[in-house]
Amino acid sequence: MQSITAQRYRRLAVALGLHRRWYQTSTDQFFGAVAAAVEDTSAEDLITAERLFSEALPRAHELNLISYTMAAIAAAHQLDVSTFVEAADAAAESLRPATRSTRFRRVAGAVLAAEGTADSPRRADEAMATYRLWKQAGPTYAADLVLAAVAASAGIKPEVAAANARIAADWLARSGYRAEQDVARILALHEPEVAAGRFVTIADRLRGRRRKPLRDRRESLAIAALSFGAGPDLPELVAHRAGSVRTGRWRPNRKTALSLAALLTFGESVPLDHRLHPAFHGFALREHYEKSYAEATSG
Repeated sequence: MQSITAQRYRRLAVALGLHRRWYQTSTDQFFGAVAAAVEDTSAEDLITAERLFSEALPRAHELNLISYTMAAIAAAHQLDVSTFVEAADAAAESLRPATRSTRFRRVAGAVLAAEGTADSPRRADEAMATYRLWKQAGPTYAADLVLAAVAASAGIKPEVAAANARIAADWLARSGYRAEQDVARILALHEPEVAAGRFVTIADRLRGRRRKPLRDRRESLAIAALSFGAGPDLPELVAHRAGSVRTGRWRPNRKTALSLAALLTFGESVPLDHRLHPAFHGFALREHYEKSYAEATSG
Protein backbone atom coordinates (compact mmCIF):
# COMPACT_ATOMS: atom_id res chain seq x y z
CA MET A 1 0.00 0.00 0.00
CA GLN A 2 1.29 3.46 -0.91
CA SER A 3 2.14 5.95 1.83
CA ILE A 4 0.13 9.17 2.11
CA THR A 5 3.05 11.13 0.67
CA ALA A 6 3.39 8.77 -2.29
CA GLN A 7 -0.36 9.09 -2.91
CA ARG A 8 -0.04 12.87 -2.91
CA TYR A 9 2.79 12.59 -5.42
CA ARG A 10 0.66 10.50 -7.77
CA ARG A 11 -2.25 12.95 -7.51
CA LEU A 12 0.05 15.91 -8.22
CA ALA A 13 1.60 14.16 -11.21
CA VAL A 14 -1.86 13.56 -12.64
CA ALA A 15 -2.97 17.14 -11.91
CA LEU A 16 0.12 18.45 -13.72
CA GLY A 17 -0.84 16.39 -16.77
CA LEU A 18 2.26 14.21 -16.80
CA HIS A 19 0.28 10.99 -17.28
CA ARG A 20 -1.06 12.18 -20.65
CA ARG A 21 2.29 12.74 -22.35
CA TRP A 22 3.85 10.42 -24.87
CA TYR A 23 7.29 11.67 -23.95
CA GLN A 24 8.87 13.99 -21.42
CA THR A 25 11.56 16.51 -22.24
CA SER A 26 12.07 17.86 -18.74
CA THR A 27 12.05 16.49 -15.21
CA ASP A 28 11.01 19.84 -13.69
CA GLN A 29 7.45 18.94 -12.82
CA PHE A 30 8.44 15.58 -11.35
CA PHE A 31 10.76 17.22 -8.83
CA GLY A 32 8.14 19.86 -8.13
CA ALA A 33 5.59 17.11 -7.49
CA VAL A 34 7.91 15.39 -5.00
CA ALA A 35 8.56 18.64 -3.10
CA ALA A 36 4.86 19.52 -3.11
CA ALA A 37 3.90 16.02 -1.95
CA VAL A 38 6.21 16.19 1.05
CA GLU A 39 4.99 19.69 1.92
CA ASP A 40 1.34 18.83 1.18
CA THR A 41 1.11 21.69 -1.32
CA SER A 42 -1.82 21.63 -3.72
CA ALA A 43 -1.35 21.44 -7.48
CA GLU A 44 -3.14 24.79 -7.87
CA ASP A 45 -0.77 26.56 -5.47
CA LEU A 46 2.24 24.91 -7.11
CA ILE A 47 1.21 26.02 -10.60
CA THR A 48 0.44 29.57 -9.44
CA ALA A 49 3.77 29.95 -7.63
CA GLU A 50 5.71 28.51 -10.57
CA ARG A 51 4.13 31.04 -12.92
CA LEU A 52 5.18 33.85 -10.57
CA PHE A 53 8.76 32.53 -10.54
CA SER A 54 8.79 32.38 -14.34
CA GLU A 55 7.75 36.03 -14.41
CA ALA A 56 10.25 37.12 -11.73
CA LEU A 57 13.35 35.34 -13.08
CA PRO A 58 15.26 36.63 -16.12
CA ARG A 59 15.20 34.16 -19.00
CA ALA A 60 18.88 33.20 -18.65
CA HIS A 61 18.85 32.95 -14.85
CA GLU A 62 20.08 29.59 -13.55
CA LEU A 63 17.20 29.26 -11.09
CA ASN A 64 14.77 28.94 -13.99
CA LEU A 65 15.89 25.30 -14.12
CA ILE A 66 14.47 24.64 -10.64
CA SER A 67 11.43 26.91 -10.62
CA TYR A 68 9.01 24.06 -9.85
CA THR A 69 10.84 22.98 -6.70
CA MET A 70 11.26 26.60 -5.60
CA ALA A 71 7.54 27.10 -6.22
CA ALA A 72 6.59 24.11 -4.06
CA ILE A 73 8.67 25.43 -1.17
CA ALA A 74 7.47 29.02 -1.55
CA ALA A 75 3.82 27.95 -1.70
CA ALA A 76 4.16 25.72 1.37
CA HIS A 77 5.78 28.47 3.46
CA GLN A 78 3.96 31.43 1.93
CA LEU A 79 7.18 33.08 0.80
CA ASP A 80 6.93 36.13 -1.42
CA VAL A 81 8.38 35.11 -4.78
CA SER A 82 10.17 38.38 -5.57
CA THR A 83 11.68 38.53 -2.08
CA PHE A 84 12.76 34.88 -2.38
CA VAL A 85 14.57 35.57 -5.67
CA GLU A 86 16.24 38.73 -4.32
CA ALA A 87 17.40 36.93 -1.16
CA ALA A 88 18.74 34.00 -3.19
CA ASP A 89 20.74 36.34 -5.44
CA ALA A 90 22.08 38.29 -2.44
CA ALA A 91 23.16 35.08 -0.71
CA ALA A 92 24.80 33.88 -3.93
CA GLU A 93 26.80 37.09 -4.16
CA SER A 94 28.00 36.72 -0.56
CA LEU A 95 29.28 33.23 -1.45
CA ARG A 96 31.48 34.56 -4.27
CA PRO A 97 34.76 33.99 -2.31
CA ALA A 98 34.08 30.24 -2.33
CA THR A 99 33.82 29.68 -6.07
CA ARG A 100 33.63 31.46 -9.40
CA SER A 101 30.79 29.16 -10.46
CA THR A 102 27.76 31.45 -10.67
CA ARG A 103 25.35 28.58 -11.14
CA PHE A 104 26.34 26.71 -7.98
CA ARG A 105 26.40 29.93 -5.96
CA ARG A 106 22.87 30.69 -7.08
CA VAL A 107 21.59 27.24 -6.19
CA ALA A 108 23.29 27.52 -2.79
CA GLY A 109 21.68 30.94 -2.40
CA ALA A 110 18.26 29.45 -3.15
CA VAL A 111 18.84 26.76 -0.52
CA LEU A 112 19.66 29.41 2.07
CA ALA A 113 16.72 31.66 1.14
CA ALA A 114 14.24 28.78 1.17
CA GLU A 115 14.15 28.79 4.96
CA GLY A 116 13.09 32.43 5.16
CA THR A 117 14.92 35.48 3.92
CA ALA A 118 15.60 37.32 7.18
CA ASP A 119 18.27 34.89 8.38
CA SER A 120 19.94 34.27 5.01
CA PRO A 121 23.11 36.35 5.72
CA ARG A 122 23.95 34.39 8.89
CA ARG A 123 23.31 31.07 7.15
CA ALA A 124 25.53 32.19 4.25
CA ASP A 125 28.37 32.88 6.69
CA GLU A 126 27.97 29.41 8.20
CA ALA A 127 27.88 27.79 4.75
CA MET A 128 31.15 29.53 3.89
CA ALA A 129 32.73 28.37 7.16
CA THR A 130 31.60 24.77 6.56
CA TYR A 131 32.90 24.81 3.00
CA ARG A 132 36.30 26.09 4.16
CA LEU A 133 36.60 23.38 6.82
CA TRP A 134 35.75 20.72 4.25
CA LYS A 135 38.33 22.20 1.90
CA GLN A 136 40.99 21.92 4.60
CA ALA A 137 40.10 18.24 5.07
CA GLY A 138 40.22 17.18 1.42
CA PRO A 139 39.31 18.02 -2.18
CA THR A 140 36.19 20.13 -2.67
CA TYR A 141 34.25 21.13 -5.76
CA ALA A 142 31.82 23.93 -6.51
CA ALA A 143 28.88 21.56 -5.94
CA ASP A 144 30.06 21.06 -2.35
CA LEU A 145 29.11 24.66 -1.65
CA VAL A 146 25.48 23.64 -2.14
CA LEU A 147 25.93 20.83 0.39
CA ALA A 148 27.44 23.36 2.81
CA ALA A 149 24.34 25.51 2.31
CA VAL A 150 22.13 22.48 3.05
CA ALA A 151 24.03 21.94 6.31
CA ALA A 152 23.70 25.61 7.26
CA SER A 153 19.98 25.68 6.46
CA ALA A 154 19.51 22.68 8.77
CA GLY A 155 21.24 24.54 11.60
CA ILE A 156 24.32 22.31 11.68
CA LYS A 157 27.35 24.22 12.91
CA PRO A 158 30.46 24.18 10.69
CA GLU A 159 32.59 22.35 13.25
CA VAL A 160 29.92 19.65 13.64
CA ALA A 161 29.53 19.24 9.87
CA ALA A 162 33.31 18.86 9.49
CA ALA A 163 33.66 16.38 12.35
CA ASN A 164 30.68 14.32 11.19
CA ALA A 165 32.07 14.17 7.65
CA ARG A 166 35.32 12.71 9.01
CA ILE A 167 33.41 10.10 11.02
CA ALA A 168 31.32 9.11 7.99
CA ALA A 169 34.37 8.99 5.67
CA ASP A 170 36.26 6.74 8.08
CA TRP A 171 33.26 4.43 8.41
CA LEU A 172 32.86 4.23 4.64
CA ALA A 173 36.57 3.54 4.14
CA ARG A 174 36.40 0.59 6.51
CA SER A 175 33.53 -0.76 4.39
CA GLY A 176 35.45 -0.47 1.12
CA TYR A 177 34.15 2.93 0.04
CA ARG A 178 37.30 5.05 0.03
CA ALA A 179 37.69 8.67 -1.04
CA GLU A 180 33.94 9.23 -0.76
CA GLN A 181 34.04 12.78 0.60
CA ASP A 182 30.96 13.82 -1.34
CA VAL A 183 28.92 10.98 0.15
CA ALA A 184 30.37 11.55 3.62
CA ARG A 185 29.37 15.22 3.53
CA ILE A 186 25.76 14.19 2.99
CA LEU A 187 25.85 11.55 5.73
CA ALA A 188 27.33 14.19 8.06
CA LEU A 189 23.92 15.81 8.43
CA HIS A 190 22.57 13.28 10.92
CA GLU A 191 24.09 10.45 12.98
CA PRO A 192 26.98 9.83 10.57
CA GLU A 193 27.86 6.30 11.68
CA VAL A 194 24.24 5.14 11.52
CA ALA A 195 23.68 6.86 8.17
CA ALA A 196 26.92 5.42 6.77
CA GLY A 197 25.81 1.93 7.76
CA ARG A 198 22.49 2.43 6.01
CA PHE A 199 24.25 3.78 2.92
CA VAL A 200 26.46 0.70 2.65
CA THR A 201 23.43 -1.58 3.10
CA ILE A 202 21.43 0.21 0.40
CA ALA A 203 24.39 0.48 -1.99
CA ASP A 204 25.30 -3.18 -1.62
CA ARG A 205 21.68 -4.24 -2.10
CA LEU A 206 21.01 -2.03 -5.15
CA ARG A 207 24.35 -2.20 -6.93
CA GLY A 208 23.21 -4.78 -9.49
CA ARG A 209 26.03 -6.38 -11.43
CA ARG A 210 28.53 -3.70 -10.50
CA ARG A 211 30.76 -3.94 -7.49
CA LYS A 212 29.59 -0.48 -6.46
CA PRO A 213 26.83 1.85 -7.67
CA LEU A 214 27.90 4.40 -10.24
CA ARG A 215 29.34 7.49 -8.59
CA ASP A 216 26.51 9.78 -9.66
CA ARG A 217 24.01 7.47 -7.95
CA ARG A 218 25.81 7.19 -4.64
CA GLU A 219 24.75 10.66 -3.54
CA SER A 220 21.08 9.78 -4.05
CA LEU A 221 21.54 6.67 -1.94
CA ALA A 222 23.22 8.78 0.74
CA ILE A 223 20.14 11.03 0.86
CA ALA A 224 17.91 7.99 1.33
CA ALA A 225 20.24 6.74 4.09
CA LEU A 226 19.36 9.83 6.17
CA SER A 227 15.75 8.65 6.46
CA PHE A 228 14.31 8.54 9.97
CA GLY A 229 12.94 5.32 11.41
CA ALA A 230 14.57 3.35 8.62
CA GLY A 231 14.38 -0.40 9.14
CA PRO A 232 15.95 -3.29 7.26
CA ASP A 233 13.43 -2.85 4.44
CA LEU A 234 14.83 0.57 3.44
CA PRO A 235 16.63 -0.73 0.30
CA GLU A 236 13.42 -2.40 -0.89
CA LEU A 237 11.43 0.77 -0.18
CA VAL A 238 13.82 2.89 -2.25
CA ALA A 239 13.82 0.35 -5.08
CA HIS A 240 10.02 0.21 -5.06
CA ARG A 241 9.76 4.00 -5.14
CA ALA A 242 12.24 4.21 -8.01
CA GLY A 243 10.05 1.85 -10.00
CA SER A 244 6.77 3.59 -9.21
CA VAL A 245 7.59 7.22 -10.08
CA ARG A 246 6.57 6.67 -13.72
CA THR A 247 3.32 8.28 -14.76
CA GLY A 248 1.44 6.83 -17.66
CA ARG A 249 3.66 6.29 -20.68
CA TRP A 250 6.81 8.09 -19.56
CA ARG A 251 9.44 6.74 -17.19
CA PRO A 252 12.35 8.83 -15.85
CA ASN A 253 15.80 7.50 -16.59
CA ARG A 254 17.28 5.42 -13.79
CA LYS A 255 19.37 8.23 -12.34
CA THR A 256 16.41 10.59 -12.11
CA ALA A 257 14.06 7.89 -10.79
CA LEU A 258 16.52 7.02 -8.03
CA SER A 259 16.90 10.69 -7.13
CA LEU A 260 13.13 11.15 -6.92
CA ALA A 261 12.78 7.97 -4.84
CA ALA A 262 15.49 9.07 -2.41
CA LEU A 263 13.92 12.50 -1.95
CA LEU A 264 10.46 11.05 -1.42
CA THR A 265 11.75 8.49 1.10
CA PHE A 266 13.84 10.95 3.09
CA GLY A 267 11.36 13.81 2.87
CA GLU A 268 8.36 11.92 4.20
CA SER A 269 10.38 10.40 7.06
CA VAL A 270 11.43 13.72 8.63
CA PRO A 271 8.73 15.50 10.68
CA LEU A 272 7.87 18.93 9.28
CA ASP A 273 8.89 20.60 12.55
CA HIS A 274 12.22 18.75 12.88
CA ARG A 275 15.42 20.79 12.52
CA LEU A 276 16.56 18.52 9.68
CA HIS A 277 13.48 19.11 7.52
CA PRO A 278 15.13 22.09 5.76
CA ALA A 279 17.73 19.62 4.48
CA PHE A 280 14.97 18.09 2.37
CA HIS A 281 14.41 21.46 0.71
CA GLY A 282 18.11 21.78 0.04
CA PHE A 283 18.47 18.30 -1.42
CA ALA A 284 15.35 18.74 -3.58
CA LEU A 285 16.74 21.98 -5.04
CA ARG A 286 20.19 20.46 -5.52
CA GLU A 287 19.05 17.20 -7.11
CA HIS A 288 16.57 19.01 -9.34
CA TYR A 289 19.21 21.44 -10.55
CA GLU A 290 21.82 18.80 -11.31
CA LYS A 291 19.36 16.69 -13.31
CA SER A 292 17.83 19.67 -15.14
CA TYR A 293 21.24 21.14 -15.96
CA ALA A 294 22.37 17.80 -17.38
CA GLU A 295 19.26 17.73 -19.58
CA ALA A 296 19.69 21.34 -20.68
CA THR A 297 23.28 20.74 -21.79
CA SER A 298 22.97 17.23 -23.18
CA GLY A 299 22.23 18.33 -26.73
